[in-house]
Amino acid sequence: MTTFLDGEVADPERFAVLFDAHDEEIRRYIGRRLDPDVAEDLAAETFLIAFRRRDSFDAAKGGIRPWLYGVATKLIGRHRRAYGELTYDEVAAALGVAYGTAASRLSRARTKLRDALGVEV
Repeated sequence: MTTFLDGEVADPERFAVLFDAHDEEIRRYIGRRLDPDVAEDLAAETFLIAFRRRDSFDAAKGGIRPWLYGVATKLIGRHRRAYGELTYDEVAAALGVAYGTAASRLSRARTKLRDALGVEV
């Protein structure tokens, strides 16, 4: 197995190079699937998980980008499940925003989803 330690990110300082190279791309990826306000936090969590699990990275299974996208995709799914069954009041409280802000963000997310799926209302 080829690990980060064998490859381009041998230590925490070199991991910063990976972060600098992919952070914006991962944030945009998450932001297109969730509210952009959440993207920065989930992108940071993506890189935190990648850093903690860097010894398990196997270059034989693919490159670093697909691995990061996989981590981000799992976090997106977890985030959707966590907020999927909450009321608007609960979502607003969890995000620390007003009820109306939570409602408009959820509305925008539903619109994006309908557009992506090609569903007409």
